[in-house]
Amino acid sequence: MLYPHIFPRGPIELVVLNSCKGEGLARLLHEEAQVPYVIYWKSAVVEANCVHFAQLFYPMIHGCMTKEASASQIVPRTFEAVKEELMHTRRSHNSISTARSALSHEDFGLYEDLILLERGQGPVEELMHT
Repeated sequence: MLYPHIFPRGPIELVVLNSCKGEGLARLLHEEAQVPYVIYWKSAVVEANCVHFAQLFYPMIHGCMTKEASASQIVPRTFEAVKEELMHTRRSHNSISTARSALSHEDFGLYEDLILLERGQGPVEELMHT
């Protein structure tokens, strides 16, 4: 458990590992440090995808947190909404065959590898898998 005296506002409820191959650290935080919600990428990920996730997720989660809802109400719902938007963006990019055709599939194909470890459950991997 992460010690409450280190974090005076209370225990950490969410950790976001917005970088490549974060499963090992994510599981350690979730299982050993008992962080209820950990978001991570299970594979290598291009920087543009990390940035896109951050640009969507952080403002949305901040907006929900200011309404004083609990993490159990906000985190899964926000994660699902952001992942759905990311998947929609990827589908839109994949349908464009002009300048984007020069980019590799990996530039848009890794949003399925964005995982949420959730309190009392294993990874919520296939929420938005298409």
